Amino acid sequence: MILIEARENSPYICLDPSQHYMIMKGNSFMANPSQFYSSLNTWLLGYRVPDGEMFRIDITMGYYNTSSIQIMNLFLKTINQNNPGKVNLKFFIDKEEEDLAESANTLVFNTGLTPTIELF
Repeated sequence: MILIEARENSPYICLDPSQHYMIMKGNSFMANPSQFYSSLNTWLLGYRVPDGEMFRIDITMGYYNTSSIQIMNLFLKTINQNNPGKVNLKFFIDKEEEDLAESANTLVFNTGLTPTIELF
């Protein structure tokens, strides 16, 4: 399990491979996102969703800088390529923050994933 507590410029992340689940909440605008997300990227290189299972990713969008979006886009693209048809992605977006929907669309651009978007 990977658990990262939120800070002002970085999101809360809970990754539980045994439950095939990742939750991410908050902002991601740190100076070096590749270093921050390195443990996730290392994990995903070898992860395969077991037969008959789906890997669920829930992301509650906050503000993401361009570098964070690029890193997360690569993460989503890689996990989908390694587990085609086995990734269920859902974005939770504050209905008052329309620009976050654009960030969510950028996160999944060219990843092969079609997320569910839930406004709250």
